[in-house]
Amino acid sequence: MRRTRPLLLLAILAVLCAVGVAFYVQKRFQLASTAPTPKSLPPGTSATAEYWSWSHTQEGRSVVEVRAANYRQIREPSRFDLEKVELRIFDKDGKRYDQVSSAHAQFDIEAGVLYSDGQVDITMGVPAEPAPAGRLVFIRTSGVTFESKTGRAFTDRLAEFTFDQGTGKCVGASYNPEFRELHMRSQAEVNWRGRTPGSIPMKIEAGELIYKERDAAVLLSPWSRLTRGGTLLEAGSSIVWLGEEAIRRVEAKDAHGSDRSEDRRIEYAAAVLYMTFAASSQVERIEGEGNAKLSSISATTRTEVSSDRLDLEFDATRSDSVLKRAWAKGRSSVQSTPVSTGSSKPAVTRTLRSDVIELTMAPGGREIASVLTHSPGTVEFVPDQAAQKQRKLDAGQIRIEYAGGNRIRNFHATDVATCTETPAIAGGKKAPPPMLTWSKELTAEFDQQSGRLARLGQSGDFRYEEGERRGRADRAVLEAASNLITLEGSARLWDAAGSTSSDRILLDQASGDMTAVGKVASTRAPESRTGSAGLISSGQPLQARADRMSTTGQNRRIRYEGDAVAWQGGNRIRADVIEIDRTGRVLTANGSVVSQFLDEPSGAESDRKPARSPGFTVVRAKELRYEDETRIAHYRGDVKMTRTATEVKAAELRAQLAAGDSGSRLEKALADGRVEILHSAPGRNRRATGEHAEYYPGEEKILLYGGSPLLVDSQRGSTKGNQLTWFANNDRLLVDGREDQPAMSRILRK
Repeated sequence: MRRTRPLLLLAILAVLCAVGVAFYVQKRFQLASTAPTPKSLPPGTSATAEYWSWSHTQEGRSVVEVRAANYRQIREPSRFDLEKVELRIFDKDGKRYDQVSSAHAQFDIEAGVLYSDGQVDITMGVPAEPAPAGRLVFIRTSGVTFESKTGRAFTDRLAEFTFDQGTGKCVGASYNPEFRELHMRSQAEVNWRGRTPGSIPMKIEAGELIYKERDAAVLLSPWSRLTRGGTLLEAGSSIVWLGEEAIRRVEAKDAHGSDRSEDRRIEYAAAVLYMTFAASSQVERIEGEGNAKLSSISATTRTEVSSDRLDLEFDATRSDSVLKRAWAKGRSSVQSTPVSTGSSKPAVTRTLRSDVIELTMAPGGREIASVLTHSPGTVEFVPDQAAQKQRKLDAGQIRIEYAGGNRIRNFHATDVATCTETPAIAGGKKAPPPMLTWSKELTAEFDQQSGRLARLGQSGDFRYEEGERRGRADRAVLEAASNLITLEGSARLWDAAGSTSSDRILLDQASGDMTAVGKVASTRAPESRTGSAGLISSGQPLQARADRMSTTGQNRRIRYEGDAVAWQGGNRIRADVIEIDRTGRVLTANGSVVSQFLDEPSGAESDRKPARSPGFTVVRAKELRYEDETRIAHYRGDVKMTRTATEVKAAELRAQLAAGDSGSRLEKALADGRVEILHSAPGRNRRATGEHAEYYPGEEKILLYGGSPLLVDSQRGSTKGNQLTWFANNDRLLVDGREDQPAMSRILRK
């Protein structure tokens, strides 16, 4: 028994060893095949993971997807901390999405809000297809909050973005995917570059900017500024409309802008301004409404346009926009003012007013080529010197064509009325009355150096008025330099002193002198003097006809030329030239003079004697001078006077008209030099000769003396003496002789 006990103990020990070995081996195997125990999570952390993703769907389509390389779930407050985050916000149709990328973000699942304090990159409008296409907008900012329930993303920090045609930045931004709107809250700035090479970029600035992707519109407020090269537009709130490849239209309120180049500047303003752009991003059209203004400033002229509405058309090329045409509509005006150059030459400011005005620019857009009104208009010409004349024109339609330097080349208007005012002359003299004209058409030419009117022509029922003076003609021309007006075609001038009609009348406005040429007819009112009834100052008007007429000294001196005829009542004078001095009351005539005086009886004689037909005294001579003060008509050169049955021939003759109220009755005539008197009666003729003679028509008395007076009677013979006095009425003859020349008579026997 004692020998078996150690063996049993040994066997038990062996079994225990075997079991232990087996347990150890099994344990080692189990340990080798079991995962190690995970590390402890940081305090407050529920879980961590890699390559995490989360999505939100609605009606079977993805609305929001969030992916992260690493995430950590936080217990309190409940959120996910994400690394290398990518957020996709899908459009309603699922064809596009906006992608948000950030290195770090926090996602509050319960609130549905994702926030990234660090840098965030946003790509807008990414197609769901693998290959990107279309317009993409890349935004870089920080401090971004994303709401998964609404898809809105916003930040109050600096945001910079890039798109296919430019860059931009702002402070504070938000994005609403439902309406696809990007809101730049302050200090918004966008630099838009054109697609074509060499195109000038546009800079858009605003206090606040909203980009409406669906409407392709950018809203700017409360102020906005657009800058492109030398073009600047500043306004209140504005809207920028986008096309497929470029900005298409800008709508701005309370706007004013400018376009500058080396040699000109254009400025414009309006309550509402619309700018339309071509595909090349060049300005194609500008429309202004409400107190619209346009100013074009060149080296020589400043042109200002104002209107209720202003439309500017541009010739848009790949590299520039050139103003081509401007339309002003509604209470429009165009004012051109010469730019001061220090020159002493006078300049004129021109102002055109009309309801509708069209301006066409010269090639290059720097100067005006023409201006046309499409409604009745007014033009004013105001010189920069007070002594210069001011002109105003009203017309149914006006067209102005310009030369270089915005200087008027010519001017055309229809249904015209003009007014020219001359300022008062130094020394306190009163300003002359304005000159007024009317016509169907008007054309004007201007001096290219000073811009002043050079020549003005009016045609079609031309009418003229200047104080008491009036005028009419088919057409008229004003030469501004000489201040000369020419009326042509049925021309007529008249005033209180009389009237003149002719084929052509020339009027000097400065002096008042006038010249009429061709079929002249004039009428001069009688003088206001009383108690005189001479040839010039009788109570009847003086009328005249001639080929040519001229007046000087305020119509006080009158000259008629070429088959001239002047008459007053029954008195008439014909000559090559007739001149009348109304101040000195003198009339002269030269060349083939023929005068006719009506033998009007005096008032007393007409009461005593029975009425008879008045006779005429006709005098022919080479020259005539009549002085109304002495009432003597002095004839010279082959004088021949005819009165009823009596004819007087002499070298000179002085006809004395009766004084007082005796009308134009011939009182006596004094003849000198080779005097010959003929008296004719039925069956009897008398001829008297001498060196001097006196003729008294009232008595039919003829007195001959000097040069051996001789009377030859066809019935009674001849009588010769030192002085012969012959009474034709009663056939009396008185003969005086002298010692060396006794009287002699030769009597004819029957």
